Amino acid sequence: MVYLLIPISYHSLVHNYTVTKHSYLIKSDNYLLLVSFAYNFH
Repeated sequence: MVYLLIPISYHSLVHNYTVTKHSYLIKSDNYLLLVSFAYNFH
């Protein structure tokens, strides 16, 4: 039972990390887009 739980928890940990990383990248991309947009129209 324990052997079965370890990979699952590890997988969810990696999954959460990847999701967080991707959402962070998307946010920073949106921020960069906003900045460049504002810079172009100044």
